[in-house]
Amino acid sequence: MENQIIKTKFSETLSNIFIGLILILLHITIWNLNYVFFLLGHILLIVSFRNLKNENYHFQAIYNMVCIKFMILILSYLLDATILRTLFDGIEVYLFIILIIDYILSIALLYYLKKALVLLQAKAGTNYKLNSIKYIIIMKFLYIFCITVLMNLFIVFKVNKYIYMGIMILGLIIYVYLYIKLYNELKPFHSLHEFVSLSINKLSNKAFVIILLLIMGVGIISADIFYGKYPMNWQDKSLESSVEIDKIEDKLVKLSFPEKVLKDISEKDILDCSDAINVYSKLNKNEDVLYPNTGKLKMYSIMVELNNENDDRQYKIFHYFEWVKPHNFYGTECLFSEPPSNIKDYQISDLDGKLFYNEDHKEYQAAFYSIENISVEAYDEFGMYDTFYERLITADFSLPLHANKARGYLTYQLTFKDENIDDFDVQGSYLFQKSWLQYPKVTAKDTYLSGSLWNNKYDFLHVRVKTAIK
Repeated sequence: MENQIIKTKFSETLSNIFIGLILILLHITIWNLNYVFFLLGHILLIVSFRNLKNENYHFQAIYNMVCIKFMILILSYLLDATILRTLFDGIEVYLFIILIIDYILSIALLYYLKKALVLLQAKAGTNYKLNSIKYIIIMKFLYIFCITVLMNLFIVFKVNKYIYMGIMILGLIIYVYLYIKLYNELKPFHSLHEFVSLSINKLSNKAFVIILLLIMGVGIISADIFYGKYPMNWQDKSLESSVEIDKIEDKLVKLSFPEKVLKDISEKDILDCSDAINVYSKLNKNEDVLYPNTGKLKMYSIMVELNNENDDRQYKIFHYFEWVKPHNFYGTECLFSEPPSNIKDYQISDLDGKLFYNEDHKEYQAAFYSIENISVEAYDEFGMYDTFYERLITADFSLPLHANKARGYLTYQLTFKDENIDDFDVQGSYLFQKSWLQYPKVTAKDTYLSGSLWNNKYDFLHVRVKTAIK
């Protein structure tokens, strides 16, 4: 009876090792299945080698490697619950080093697995073939070459992405063949249960796995709470008013500048509009909303035409948003502005903006976490897309979870030569996270720039407002 129990447990252990090795190889990003596969694969490996660690010193070494790999996995899962990659540029260097260490451990694991099984055969007096492990190790080295070298070469020389995909599919077919061969080579080892010394652990494997999952779950939730938003410097809202400011505001209102918006515009930005001669504004309507259920939000795009003695044409651009009903803010938000696409030579200057919210009869304000004027060149996951935005102005921020009357604006000055251009527009966009359940954590800005807004439609909502001069 005891012999049968050992036989069953050893057979299950070998099967779990094989399944675990396959799962940590899979990289299926649909519905984030790669996270599930990687976690399940590492759990199967750590439990399996926990059973075999006392058999020989090679199995003990493998168990230690799998434990380190599991800690690296937890670290990566915790990071993916935060926006730390966005907050700290230098962190990618350290993560790359950790990734290389993890990959070396994966190769070493296969190498020592063969050594461990050879020792087990010597103990049993058998001599089964184990050639597939050697070729799997070779394939792992070739995989690094394909990812790091071929992909970059294809981007530089703009090679058709289907060639790259074909090479990757060929590699996948070879992997499948080698793992089928490994499965067949492991079959005879199931009969060596009589020569195996299985470990007796005080803590059962089930309890061990539950503890690991609880630690990881608490860590992911904590990481999201503390590092899932931009750090903002909220202060009491300052009251700015003077006779000169009041005169400029009256002038702007007469030119059709929304009076409600003016109350939040800073003194400096109002002074910049002292020479205003025209105001063009638009409020978002239902047809401007990319996704439904954004009735709580109002957004304006406003262009103030300024009088200029030079030949240049100058406009002060404002993109203003206001949440008119209570709304929960779960992560990151971003305001975008796309300058006119039909004007090639223009200058952007005086990027500015502010954010506001009310709480306990007090008003608070903060600057954006960052405002950038960028040229965007985006690629798909194979690195094959051409540029789809020439210039883009972005303003990143986060709002308190239960911020009341949250609002804010992005502004800048647009200057270009008068080339008889009477037909152009400026488009403002606001992207906000609508659900707390977002994993992995991606900022609103990165989602927009990567072109993956449609893939993240369940996490983000997008409002566009275009102001045109015709």
